[in-house]
Order: sequence, then structure tokens, then C-alpha cells
Amino acid sequence: SFDSGNPPYLYELEKYARETNVPIVRPQMQSLLKFLLTWGRPMKILEVGTAIGFSALFMSEYGRPDCQITTIENYEKRIPIARENFKRAGKDEQITLLEGDAAEILPTLTEPFDLIFMDIYLNELNGIDIIRKIRQMDSKVMIVFLTTSKEHIFEAAPFHFFDYIIKPFFYNEYNIFVYRNATIG
Repeated sequence: SFDSGNPPYLYELEKYARETNVPIVRPQMQSLLKFLLTWGRPMKILEVGTAIGFSALFMSEYGRPDCQITTIENYEKRIPIARENFKRAGKDEQITLLEGDAAEILPTLTEPFDLIFMDIYLNELNGIDIIRKIRQMDSKVMIVFLTTSKEHIFEAAPFHFFDYIIKPFFYNEYNIFVYRNATIG
């Protein structure tokens, strides 16, 4: 099952995030990520929005043992917390944290990624602008839009996304996603 419990260090980090109001991926998104990591087996992962490092650690736990994760964070107060969490979990060699604005960092990345995970609030750019930059970097990477906005689906279509999921999503929608996409591969 993709819904088995997380290791104790992730449980503790999730508890800390709840207590300090740090946004991290919810259980439904964790299940979706487990599916994507198991199904796609990405070697190189880019995460936009590190926060305290929960998602990067989660992906390192459930992804390939040899996967490399690059994560970008702009909020100065959370960067040292994320770095410490990576070190404490023994994942600081597997996870690279880039400090700064994603809009400025993305165009400088030259390596291809197998999976890009982006579940962040964007101040000045919208998701379409970020996806445009990502497609300039890599025309083949799998993109799953996870958004609260139904209005942009047709604007997003030219970027050949893998799926477009409206938040919040529920377990039955997750099952439909898994079934629909498992039959593709």
C-alpha cells in the first residue's frame, strides 16, 4: 500500500510543522508522491519550495536509494532548519539546498530532472510562468499540476502536463489518478 506509515523522523517533523504552522504536504499528497516515486522511479528530482525539508526528506525516503534531490528555498528563517533536518536524517549528501528565488535560480539550472515537485505559493509569478521556464530547461520532464485554480487548465495545456489536479483532492480522486496513469505505463 502507498499509505503505510512514515518513519519516526518524518512523523516528528510532520508534528513540528503542525505545531509551528509550517505548510507541508498533506497525507493525500504524500500518497500521490509515493505513487509517482514508485511508478516513475525518478533519479533526479527538483523541488521548488523546501520549507523545513519535509517533502525532500519524504522523497528521499520513498524514492530510489540513489536519487538526488535539488530543492530551492527563499525564506531565510526556514533554510537553516531545513539544512539541520537534512543533516539529522543523514540525507545531506543526497539533498542539495539552493538558497534564493526560484524564478532566478530555475534559469541557471542546466541538468535535466526526472520529476519536478512544486507545491508553493508564488508571489510575483504564476504557475504558468514557472512551467514555461521549466519547459525551456527540459521539454520531457513529467509535470503534474497541483493547484487551487480551475481557470488556468487551458492556459497550461500547451505545456503538455501529465495531469492537472485541483486541491483539495480526495481519496477517490487519488484512486482515479492512480488507475488512469498506471494504465499508461
